[in-house]
Amino acid sequence: MFKLLKTFLLFTLFSIITSSNANAQFGGLLKQVTGGDLGALTGQQTEIVQTLVNGLTEYTNGQSQVAKALGLKKQVDILDSEQDALSSGNVKDKKSIQRSMKVSTNAQKAIDKKMAEGSEISAEAKVEFRKALPYYARGTASSIALVPQVISWGSGATNAVKSGGMMGGLKIAKSLGTGIFLVKNLPGYVTSAKKSYGTMMAFSKKNEIDTSEAESLLGDDL
Repeated sequence: MFKLLKTFLLFTLFSIITSSNANAQFGGLLKQVTGGDLGALTGQQTEIVQTLVNGLTEYTNGQSQVAKALGLKKQVDILDSEQDALSSGNVKDKKSIQRSMKVSTNAQKAIDKKMAEGSEISAEAKVEFRKALPYYARGTASSIALVPQVISWGSGATNAVKSGGMMGGLKIAKSLGTGIFLVKNLPGYVTSAKKSYGTMMAFSKKNEIDTSEAESLLGDDL
């Protein structure tokens, strides 16, 4: 009986020591990941998100003005609501960024559809278009410049996840989830934004709307 009790106590002690060592090693992995520590990657992720939000703020501002000029009241209301979220700092994680990108994408589809109808627009609407184009240009330019930064960050994040092993990697991936989402989704969003900007410029020139300010920011052919 005594021998059995002694064996049980030794086994319990071994388990505690092993668990402590594993936790210590795991903690080390979180601090020392390939391409820089987790804190650096997290800080870079925050900067990337802020740059994206700034670009989305410009872009959706332009979209709201164009939607107003085209009489798309529903889209104006949705875009203005999203503008409030962007300007208040409430867009900062994967879920809220995904929502903002979806709002912008859906609004642009409605705008493109309306422009494709070929209806003539009033002088007042032309003024709205002219004011909106620089916002489109700045928002698009910001997103284009962000893509290589996101891809570069993604390489470091991938190495960090791999360095963490099975359990550590999952925790690292979760903490870097917003950036990883952008690595996968931002290039496609920017491709669509560039196409929409080109459509806006073509429509504006067809309707004799001054595009000079937008062209000075981004050009007229991406």
